[in-house]
Amino acid sequence: MPLHLLRPFILLLAILCSIGASESLARQAPAQKLADKPKDRALVVAMQGQKLCYTPSHNAITLEPCTKATPLARYDVFARVAWFINNAWLCMSVADNEVDIVLKPCVLNDTKQRFVLRDSAFYTQDKSLQVATKGKLVALATKGATPHALDSSMQEWASTLATPAGLNISTFIGWSFITPSGFDMYYLANAASIKDSPRDFIYNPETKQLALFDTHALKLTCLASTQTSKQEWNWLAYKECAKGQKSQQWEIFLFGENNQAMLKDYLGNFLRVTKYGVNWGVPYTATSAYIAKDTYNTPTSFFHFDNAMQDWQRFVEANISKELASCPAPGSSARPSLKNPPLPSHFTLNDAWKRRLWQIATSTDGVLLRAGDCGVCLLHSYQIVAELITYAQAPLESGGYFFDTQAGANPFPSFRARYPLLASQLESYTMANAPSTLSWAESAAYATQVYRSIALSMFPGYFWVMQEYARSQVEMLNILQGFFNAPAGSVWIINVYMRDAQGRASGHAIPVVRLGQGVLFIPTNITGGISYEAFSELLSSTLMATTLQEAINALSTQGIANIYMFAALRLREPYRNPLNTEISSNNCSGDGDGRRGSGVLPLSQAINQCASGRCLIQ
Repeated sequence: MPLHLLRPFILLLAILCSIGASESLARQAPAQKLADKPKDRALVVAMQGQKLCYTPSHNAITLEPCTKATPLARYDVFARVAWFINNAWLCMSVADNEVDIVLKPCVLNDTKQRFVLRDSAFYTQDKSLQVATKGKLVALATKGATPHALDSSMQEWASTLATPAGLNISTFIGWSFITPSGFDMYYLANAASIKDSPRDFIYNPETKQLALFDTHALKLTCLASTQTSKQEWNWLAYKECAKGQKSQQWEIFLFGENNQAMLKDYLGNFLRVTKYGVNWGVPYTATSAYIAKDTYNTPTSFFHFDNAMQDWQRFVEANISKELASCPAPGSSARPSLKNPPLPSHFTLNDAWKRRLWQIATSTDGVLLRAGDCGVCLLHSYQIVAELITYAQAPLESGGYFFDTQAGANPFPSFRARYPLLASQLESYTMANAPSTLSWAESAAYATQVYRSIALSMFPGYFWVMQEYARSQVEMLNILQGFFNAPAGSVWIINVYMRDAQGRASGHAIPVVRLGQGVLFIPTNITGGISYEAFSELLSSTLMATTLQEAINALSTQGIANIYMFAALRLREPYRNPLNTEISSNNCSGDGDGRRGSGVLPLSQAINQCASGRCLIQ
């Protein structure tokens, strides 16, 4: 055909390719819009022919004549009305009595700080109550209150979805005290601990500060370490919060789904309290070396936190590992459907899945690389579990959830290249950081928290349940029997500790899946170039158990290895995280559909608007 006759077809083909490329690009890079540049100004309302301004006054808000000194207000992307006072963002909040309006530090986990506009008037988030005036005080509309609305000059301010007034979280810091009838909770409050009365700390994830709010002075006072690099321990202090003060920076360490974690200061010292003695409940910091001999009066370094901290931790982990479902966040209260067990009960291991498991298990060169206590076998285990859950209908043929599969290649270079922050974070999750003199029970508790933290970091969209370490034959058999008793589709990751014929100890991690025909123990970290045919036969026979004895044989390499301990971590239902539907960081297109996230830590200046516009956290 002559070239001039081909040109229309060439042009049509180019257009179709361009459309296809555009559609692909749209899937990979969703439309995102940063929160608007703030247009902070005095908040002017019209009431009975007057123009008055919202004016923070002590712990309340009053209506006053507008002046040049009137504090500037922001209406942020999370529907919060905020003022920057004494170096902190304070938000208009509904008081506990559901009548008054007060000032509190702006936090993400307080729906009483969300206000929507209707006909230029502020209403509570559920639109049930209007913000009005009692005398000069701003309050909720009740009998005797006078309604008011924004002045017409506030239209641009009201339509601005401004950069958020911080990403702070409100949380208690508590510790448990075992009693004959159960346990009591004590909470840190200044330089002491009080029973059954949580005191709210304000955690700032951007500055890593923990602070208490003085409602009279409208100031935040920060928890500060006084310990120097030459000291083994020292008491804590509370000091006026100051930006960049290292002594006020705290790392939340080993956070698990049990809402427990440790706190470390900028020198790596651990926050502690003793449960007995003259100074019981008084917080102090101590070096890891000192903790090894700090055994009197039952000290602890594990603290309980509000569940909002778990929401935040899970959001951060999902963002840096690109495991968020949406980009930008939808801004709605849509939640994942709950399902238990995680895999469909009819799931079967077909040839495609066997081949995929073979690709993952042989992605190793035998070199002992690791990130903390996450070695090749544990990394393989999480990749297998993540892909089983995410791609149950049709497995991947290449690439991978956490690392790109390649026979004979160590998975860690790929993992670190794709998710550098996640890999770096895992480095500190290791028993090597535990004090050397811990008892067996304390060591088991520390190890359990390590694996809880790894699970929350690697697969934050799901609940994980950690079972106790089993050491006796009865305990081990009980866990194995639990695999058979569980419904088809149940999934675990188990850590097995064994000794060989020469008495050498080693540990190994593998996934376990309850299938309709039995319990499958999936091998990981296989070196030596096993063929697919041999691997497939291994899955179908040796590693598929229908009885307890077959399970023991599968775990112990047909009885060659002597198992002396193991623990099971069970994957449960999806975790309903409200933050996932309300927050997204800019550049969150991630790895494509279902794998969204920016790969970096969230910052106020990089928060997106929601797909629905302003984000209302449910």
